[in-house]
Amino acid sequence: MNSSHWQTDRDRRRRRGPRGFTLIELLVVIAIISILAGMLFPVFSRAREKAREADCTSNVRQMMLAFTMYASDYDGKLPIQPPTQAGAAGYQAGVQNYSLNPWPSWPRAIFTYTSNTGIFRCRSSEDQAPPRRGISYFMNGVVMGRLLDAAPDVSSYVLIHDVRLHTETAVTNPTLHPNDPPAAQSILNLSSHNGRFVIGYLDSHVKTELEEDLNNWLLRFAGPPFWF
Repeated sequence: MNSSHWQTDRDRRRRRGPRGFTLIELLVVIAIISILAGMLFPVFSRAREKAREADCTSNVRQMMLAFTMYASDYDGKLPIQPPTQAGAAGYQAGVQNYSLNPWPSWPRAIFTYTSNTGIFRCRSSEDQAPPRRGISYFMNGVVMGRLLDAAPDVSSYVLIHDVRLHTETAVTNPTLHPNDPPAAQSILNLSSHNGRFVIGYLDSHVKTELEEDLNNWLLRFAGPPFWF
């Protein structure tokens, strides 16, 4: 075979351009990308949630400062949120649109010291259906209206904690109505941050706790971190 034939064959291959991927090769690449995505997406999701947890912690710290300022102005007592009727539903009137609603509620009470509606919403909280204009935090109903230092160990008792769904009730352990027996609602599946709650304690320190632990402490109806 002469050189002119080789030259013609080389020119023909050059005109065809580079060889493309086969279907098998493309499927292998797609499978590898899918495996990597499945490994990395949970990591990215947890990292995003940690960032949101830090933002939520900042919200709680600001609210704790506002609670302290409120107590300083009101003889050491924490705000009260009187219900309009028996049951947890009675607390909703004061929280919805709290910055304008004249009905007393703890968000309205401390809003005076913050003037920042943003701190009442955690970025990980979700709107309920139908959408409600609530907030992302519960106050421990047991401490409402009591002295800030009334608990036997203020570092062990919850003042507020975050919640995954925007709430209009905004009270854990709503026991203030005379017709209400001591009661507590489960808070399982309500944590926002990788199964943890952000909690502000009566001494103003803030930390996170596992959802299961906080729920068990709540439903035993005695002792810290809710009952005294």
